Amino acid sequence: GKGGWQNQGSMHGIVAHPSDGRVWAVINGKIHRSGDRAETWSPLPIDDVFTWLEPDPTDRNRFYASGARGIYVTEDGETFTLIGGPRPANRSKLHVDHRGRLYATQWRESRTGVW
Repeated sequence: GKGGWQNQGSMHGIVAHPSDGRVWAVINGKIHRSGDRAETWSPLPIDDVFTWLEPDPTDRNRFYASGARGIYVTEDGETFTLIGGPRPANRSKLHVDHRGRLYATQWRESRTGVW
């Protein structure tokens, strides 16, 4: 098969809260949320195009999202705060290490590298 970013499908990130049944996923550029263990879904009203979600292993309530405007953080899964990073970041992949440090790799649409 073909390699590369374009052949990954439309879902690039999923985060599940470990205890209360909430789940978030990026589907077709929007963050969707389920509050009932993925039975029903609704898009969050955030004006950006997203591609990746990454949980923070040091805080089960925190996760990050990469969007065209940059990188966002949320502590509650409802309010997303833009924290900077590469722009656009919608071709970024995110990783949070065991100490809670966020890394973003950027490809093609802005300066490439690790942020």
